[in-house]
Amino acid sequence: MKTLARKKLDDFIVRWIAEDRPYLGICLGFQLLFERSEETPGLRGLSVFKGPVVRFREKDIRKISGQIRIWAGTPRDAFPEKRHWCFKGIGKEDYLYFVHSYFPEPANDENCGHKTNYGREFCSSVLQGNLFASQFHPEKSGRIGLRLLKNIISKVKKGKLNMLVIPAIDLKGGKCVRLKQGVAENETVYSDDPVAMAQKWVSLGAKRLHIVDLDGAFTGNPVNLEHVFNIKKATNAFIQLGGGFRTLSVIESVLAKGIDRIILGTMVYETAGEAEVALEKYPERFMVALDTKDGMVAIKGWKDVAEIPFRKHWV
Repeated sequence: MKTLARKKLDDFIVRWIAEDRPYLGICLGFQLLFERSEETPGLRGLSVFKGPVVRFREKDIRKISGQIRIWAGTPRDAFPEKRHWCFKGIGKEDYLYFVHSYFPEPANDENCGHKTNYGREFCSSVLQGNLFASQFHPEKSGRIGLRLLKNIISKVKKGKLNMLVIPAIDLKGGKCVRLKQGVAENETVYSDDPVAMAQKWVSLGAKRLHIVDLDGAFTGNPVNLEHVFNIKKATNAFIQLGGGFRTLSVIESVLAKGIDRIILGTMVYETAGEAEVALEKYPERFMVALDTKDGMVAIKGWKDVAEIPFRKHWV
């Protein structure tokens, strides 16, 4: 964990998982997803799942090493609707390789994908969307392990993993609106309660929200931040926010409030030097918007265009 933090990969991994991108964790890559471990007291894990990693207490199983049937306990996989795509072609009599002295205890049992019994029952994998992490080693499990890895690689290659749908909420005057062709005066109001709108999207399964402060885009400084912070507090969803971010000081103040990612547009073209500083300082917390109008890059909420052809930025 110290090495991940030093290389600024801890936040990167958490955000990667939050975006429901493919994640394969093996052994330590499984355990570090939890909050803490008895193996390294005082050191925090990634906290993707709540619960500790603890040592086997039983004297006869202080360490597990060898081939064990993953379904030897009370696996969730006993229920067909719970069967995970990565176990296609792997049966209940197949063995996988374990070597460990510690195991996680998820606070929420639903986070445990499979349980294995070796003198005692323990959680041996977690399954969530495009995330699969296991205590066992597929790379050391012969034909069965190769089958599992093949299932994962095949799904990534074919693009059959879950699609991430990102609802957009445009804010103007504290309301959720849509502008026709980006014209400020040509708006349709869909809700005067941004928090309720965000909660609705999250209740429908949204893991991430794309929010644009239209007033900020037009004026050059965020205007609807109170509503955005309230949305974050009420939903704890991953939020990518754009509109009016033109200075590093404003950006840092908003990131400090817990907003996950900032979308830069005008700043990239008008104060490129300061934008570069921001991107270097917080490399995983930015997106660059490429809006187009009449074939050119549009800026300032579509009011102006930069004298740069949109096609130039397609790479």
